This record gives sequence, C-alpha cells and structure tokens, in this order.
Amino acid sequence: AMGHGHHWAFGSTRSGTTYDFAHCTFTGNESKPLCVELDEHSLPRFPEWVTIPLVCIYMLSTNILLVNLLVAMFGYTVGTVQENNDQVWKFQRYFLVQEYCSRLNIPFPFVVFAYFYMVVKKCFKCCCKERSVESSACCFRNEDNETLAWEGVMKENYLVKINTKANDTSEEMRHRFKQLDTKVRLYL
Repeated sequence: AMGHGHHWAFGSTRSGTTYDFAHCTFTGNESKPLCVELDEHSLPRFPEWVTIPLVCIYMLSTNILLVNLLVAMFGYTVGTVQENNDQVWKFQRYFLVQEYCSRLNIPFPFVVFAYFYMVVKKCFKCCCKERSVESSACCFRNEDNETLAWEGVMKENYLVKINTKANDTSEEMRHRFKQLDTKVRLYL
C-alpha cells in the first residue's frame, strides 16, 4: 500500500520492490484486488503525467494556506495595535505636555543666558544649602485640590439631576395613572 503512494508521487518504483501476481487478479473481485498494469519491461505501469499536476495542486493549495495564515497574522497584529492605540496616544500626549512645561519660553539666542543663569542659581543653592521645593510651571498642588473639589461638585450635581429626573418620572406616572383611572370610571 505504501509503494503505490510512492509510485503516484514520483512515477518510479522503489528498489527492492517485487510484485506477487498470485495475490491479485486482472479483473478484480472481492477476494483479490485488481492487479496493476504492466509495461513492456513487465514492471507495473504508473502514469508519470499525474506527478506534475499533483505537485502543482499541492504547491498551490499550500501557498494559498500560507498566504491566508500571513493575512490572519497581520490582521491580529493590526487588531492588537488598534486596541493599544488610545493608551499609547495618551502616554505620548502626556510626555508632550511634560516637555512643553519643562522648556524655556524664550527665543533661541537668549536660551544660552537662561541656562547660564540656571547653572549659577544651582551652584548658589548648593553653596548656601537653601532647600526650597519648586513646583512645576504648569502643575501646582493647589490645582490638584481645586480639581478634586470641582469633581466633587460635578458629581453631586449629576446625582441631584438623576434623583430629580427619577422623581419627576414617578410623579408623571402617578399623574397619568390618575387620569387613566378617572377616564375608566367615566366609561363605567
């Protein structure tokens, strides 16, 4: 059985293969299988022309499967990038704001003087051992407290609005039920 696959694939016999025609018939019946056709050298004839189309079909199907696998991998990669897109954008925006806050806001030729001033100031601080906490140019501790207070006020406003809306809805429902009740009593 293994020899037949080899012949179909390569169109030649394996060395050391013998065929016993006592185990097959040329008509083929239930007890014995059909014997293979013999060529002019009394060897089994296998169609060699089948080899090239089979290899072509195999290569074509393999290439199609590999291209589909490649497309699937790229699709997965694009999906993963899209999922992380918002988070990456927020990090980049944060670093852009940090860079903007840390840069000096004077034109280029005067930056040299500003850096010289900063070095002298740093040396003076080291010599005098005066330690003062500097806050960033764009972010103060007081702003954090103001932001938290604002968030608290907005939360309270939102909760009041939801409760008012729920109460209005329940009052409106009671009013409608009363109207419906009066209409039903009029018709009865």
